[in-house]
Amino acid sequence: MSEPSLAIAAIRPRSALPGTIFEPDDGPAFRTNYNKAPFKFRHALGEHPLFAIDRLVNLCSFMERQPLKERVIHFTDEAAVTAGWRRSNSGNWTAADALANIRDSHSWVLIKDIQRHPDYAELRDLFIDEISRMTEQPMRSEITWMDTYLFIASPEMITPYHIDHECNFLLQIHGEKSAHVFPCDDRSILKDEEIEAYYIGNLNAAQYREVNESKAFNVRLRPGIGVHQPPLAPHWVKNGSDYSVSLSFLYFLRGFDRRAKIYQVNRMLRSLGMKPTPPGQSRFKDAVKSSFLSDFGYRAQQKEDVVRHAFRRMTAPLRLCRDLTRKSRAR
Repeated sequence: MSEPSLAIAAIRPRSALPGTIFEPDDGPAFRTNYNKAPFKFRHALGEHPLFAIDRLVNLCSFMERQPLKERVIHFTDEAAVTAGWRRSNSGNWTAADALANIRDSHSWVLIKDIQRHPDYAELRDLFIDEISRMTEQPMRSEITWMDTYLFIASPEMITPYHIDHECNFLLQIHGEKSAHVFPCDDRSILKDEEIEAYYIGNLNAAQYREVNESKAFNVRLRPGIGVHQPPLAPHWVKNGSDYSVSLSFLYFLRGFDRRAKIYQVNRMLRSLGMKPTPPGQSRFKDAVKSSFLSDFGYRAQQKEDVVRHAFRRMTAPLRLCRDLTRKSRAR
C-alpha cells in the first residue's frame, strides 16, 4: 500500500463503530459479482452519529487545514448528467457553511481522506479486513492506493456520468438517492477509445448516451443500503428530496493498474494510426505493453500518479516538442 494515504494511526472514535460494516448474508453476492458487476448490499453505518451534519462540519474544517491540496471540493452548480467534471461554485458559501446549511445551500461537497481525522481512522482498516473476508481475497497485498471519501449533497443534486479507475463501495448514510451503474465490460456503452483517453488524463472521456440507460443497474440507496461499483463501470447519481450523506471506500488494485497501462500504450499506438488489441485478448501483448510503462519502483505521492506517472514520464519529450512547436508557430 502507498504510505502517504494509508499510514494513519488507529484511534478509537468518540462514537464507536459497529463490530462489522457489512451484513454476512451478502457474502455470496460479493464473491460472485465483486469487480465484475454492480450489486446492492446492506451495511451497519446508516444514520451513524459519526456522520451527523455537525460532525461533518468539524471534519470539513479539519481537512481544509491539512497540508494537502483539494481535500475538500465544493460545487453549487446545476449539473446535468452529461456535465462530467466541468463544474463550478458560483455561490458565496464556503464548504463548511454549505454543510451547515446543506438542505438549502444547493451544494455538492466531497471530503477526501477522512481517515486522517482521528474520529474516522478505524474505518479504513475495518473495511479492508471485512472486504477480505467477504470476497475471500488477499486485499492488503493487492491494494496500491486507498481513500475514504464522504459525499454530502443538497436535495435533488446530480453527480454526473463518469468512470473511475478504482474499485468502489458506496454506502448510503443519510437520505436517499438513485444510483445508475452500467456494466464495466460492455463496449457498446463505454468504448475503448474513451477508456484510453481517460487513462491519459481526460476525466470527462466517458460519453453518456441515453439509449444505454436501459442497461444500467438501478438501485435506490437509503440508509443501510450500498452499491458496489467495479473499476470502469460508468455511473451517475441523483439525490432525493432530502440531503444525502454517502461514504465511499475506494481503492486501486495491482491487476487493474496493469490494465490501465495497457490502455495507455494502446492510446499511443492508436495515435500512430494503428488498431491496438484491447486488454484481455493476448497475454503476450498485454505483458509487453504493461512492462513498457514500468514505474521502476516509483512510489506515488498522489492518487492520480499511481497509474499516470509512467505514461507522463514516457511522453514528456513529446509534450515538450509539441509545446515548443506551438510557441514557434505563435511567434
